[in-house]
Amino acid sequence: MVFDQRMQCYRLPASAFEPRLPQNRPNAHRFDRYLSVNVESSLLEDGLALDWGCDHLRFYAGRLTVASIATVPLTVSWEPVEPDAPDPGNPHHGAINGLVELYYEAMDRYELAIQRLARASQILSACLTASGTN
Repeated sequence: MVFDQRMQCYRLPASAFEPRLPQNRPNAHRFDRYLSVNVESSLLEDGLALDWGCDHLRFYAGRLTVASIATVPLTVSWEPVEPDAPDPGNPHHGAINGLVELYYEAMDRYELAIQRLARASQILSACLTASGTN
């Protein structure tokens, strides 16, 4: 986590937005076509917390607005994962599209994109704590 003095909350580091690709994570069991996210409006519609499905022993939950993604420019799509054994599925799954393509097409734009995504992100629990609400 990185503390953002301007926003007075914690945000994700740029490395959190690096997709699993053979070039940068050769030991990964699978490789990304896009970055996986949960769609906030879908979670809220079902009355779920924004960090739903996050294993807090291994990960932290972050928040990123679609508007901040559009400035990069990337796109977001809702991509529900249907349940099938052994994967329980995820009806709130979404995808940030375009970052993998940037990695292969324009490394300078890719580096700029992950930096912008990081600056636009927030760690949910740390930001809530910093603002005085739980």
